[in-house]
Amino acid sequence: MLIDTTTLIDETIGQLETLRGLFADDYTVCRRAGLAHDADACGEALAAIAALLPKLEHARAVQELTAGAAPRVCLHCD
Repeated sequence: MLIDTTTLIDETIGQLETLRGLFADDYTVCRRAGLAHDADACGEALAAIAALLPKLEHARAVQELTAGAAPRVCLHCD
């Protein structure tokens, strides 16, 4: 299955944004329930996602600038 890099990055960004929403909800629930350890774990995951998203957005912008030059990626090839 061939996919271009920009599409792969877009899908990854979308999945991370969905995951960010889930962790944000879990964070709130855990804080309200007094589960500080679980809330901290959700907070750490949110911080990691927050660090990744701008990097992926930058990578997407670079890929869009070089759209014709970038090869397609085979997801299941060795």
